[in-house]
Amino acid sequence: MRNFVVLSLTVLLAPMMLQANPLLNLPAYPVTANQNPFTATQSLLTIVLTGVGTGWDVQDYVPYLGWCAEREDTSYVLGDTVVRLYASLDPNTPSQGNLALPGSMVSNNWPKINYMLNHKQGTVDDVQYVIWYYVNGGSVNGLSPTAATSAMIADADLNGGSFYPSVAQKIAVILFQDGRGGLTQDTFIEVTLTAPEPGTLATFLGASSLLLAFAWRQRKRSRPSPRTWS
Repeated sequence: MRNFVVLSLTVLLAPMMLQANPLLNLPAYPVTANQNPFTATQSLLTIVLTGVGTGWDVQDYVPYLGWCAEREDTSYVLGDTVVRLYASLDPNTPSQGNLALPGSMVSNNWPKINYMLNHKQGTVDDVQYVIWYYVNGGSVNGLSPTAATSAMIADADLNGGSFYPSVAQKIAVILFQDGRGGLTQDTFIEVTLTAPEPGTLATFLGASSLLLAFAWRQRKRSRPSPRTWS
């Protein structure tokens, strides 16, 4: 019975320990994003962050693939702009995106957008079309549909409703400025999810070892004493 209790505790505590260090670790303070369409070949924008510092899942001076994240009737800032970083998805609410997003950026289409980012087809314009299709609720004014856009939308509708990327897959990180309907176009970058930090795994393994040691001690104590024959 005691062993069952310890095993149950291990199963219950494992996700809590791993969740203590989220899959995506982003700074809560503002950083600077340099947005450049002229160097972009695989995305609408090349975006380079500065002011991030160390210890995060995004890095300074790394060229990220960047995309427009709201309606196409506003313009993005060319060059440097100050942004706050938000994960577009929350692992606790995979079918709803991230309910903590500010500025009317919450959308249950973010899982489909993230699915599409990991299953791209066609051209850069095709990818941006699908992003606008989902953030605009099905309408796109600035680009024309193609066979590739239709295929990506059908695939995301079928398979992406509760998508959350695995390690080595891409997740959209929103570069929030003034939110949907503001004066500037909010954008996002593609960030590759990495494995949990070694410290998180060490904490989990250490806790598991303690639980197993406890179970062994309890089992040893519960053994009956050897019989003696007079």
